[in-house]
Amino acid sequence: MELLLATIFLGKPIWMWLVFVAVVLVLLVLDLGVLHKDQHEIGVKESLLLSSFYITIALAFGGWIWFEMGREPALEYLTGFVVEKSLAMDNIFVIAMIFSFFAVPRKYQHRVLFWGILGVIILRAIMIALGATLVSQFGWVLYIFALFLLLTGYKLLVLTEGAQAVLGSFRGARPVAAIAWALVSAALGFAAYVGMAENGEGVTVQTSVYLLTAASALLGGKIAFLTHQEETDLAGNPLLRWLRRHLRVTDSINGQDFTVRLPDPRSGKAVTYFTPLFLTLLMIEIADVIFAVDSVPAIFAITTDPYIVYTSNIFAILGLRALYFALAAMMARFAYLKYALSLVLIFIGSKVFISNLMGWEKFPASWSLAITVGLLAGGFAYSIWKTRGTEGHGG
Repeated sequence: MELLLATIFLGKPIWMWLVFVAVVLVLLVLDLGVLHKDQHEIGVKESLLLSSFYITIALAFGGWIWFEMGREPALEYLTGFVVEKSLAMDNIFVIAMIFSFFAVPRKYQHRVLFWGILGVIILRAIMIALGATLVSQFGWVLYIFALFLLLTGYKLLVLTEGAQAVLGSFRGARPVAAIAWALVSAALGFAAYVGMAENGEGVTVQTSVYLLTAASALLGGKIAFLTHQEETDLAGNPLLRWLRRHLRVTDSINGQDFTVRLPDPRSGKAVTYFTPLFLTLLMIEIADVIFAVDSVPAIFAITTDPYIVYTSNIFAILGLRALYFALAAMMARFAYLKYALSLVLIFIGSKVFISNLMGWEKFPASWSLAITVGLLAGGFAYSIWKTRGTEGHGG
């Protein structure tokens, strides 16, 4: 038994994974079996208390990581947790839109989010395992993740209201922004060259990274000329239309049930119908997969340890479900948080290139945590100050 527990899985002994799984299972059982065994509408106060509880557990787990693995992994865990938590706030707005589209009553929303988190745990495990395998076999994949984060952060920044106002203030603003990004891409290419030369990467790998850097320059130039972001139209979503065509779906929600037995119009026999609550769950899961395309590379840019990546991811998402009911009620107060999130993505994406130029093996974890928290705290404070006197309800 001791030999089994000491077996290494994704870089860590099995017993460490079992500790994490045990904590998550206890939290899930406590959540659904004790705190929410009756379906009721979760208010802002209860949401904040639950979120504080989850954050406390997550920080305590970070303390345990410090005790077991040391200071550096613990700081990486905390940075990953903060980044994931912050990026996931954008996902809350999407979830609120999905709930609104399907007209899901607030008292049933927690049930959807609870079962949604089970899917997230499995999907994130698959994505992180694949990412860890790629990074361990092909270290240069981190350059792809980094370039993706830089482009994502740059696009998010360009599409903010403030950036659009600046870029539209005079005719040459957008070409200047495109040229500036091209110069940044050239600097990134040089930083990548320094790192790959030091690591002894082959010509094929180096050429691939240089081509990707050149592609990022072109994409960045295109992003500089974007003038708006298209609104998401769920009614016209092709996947949703396909689901409605190929599944038996009821017209209205049937309490908290995802399925219901009803007579078939043709045969008269009782058959299984899916309810709009089930479609809501599916659309939230799909939204999380899309969201993970941003968040998983962000965590890998902080640390390549699968244990730190996965645990920080899951703890952030577990607590986010509780925080949803508070944030959904005051979304308007976070209108300016996108500026901070875009800068965080740009910073995290640039870390690997900065480390190469500075000759560091890794970007200092304490600096990474401090800069990330500083950017987010500044964005949060500015957003709250800027929207003072605004109604907190976002619909």
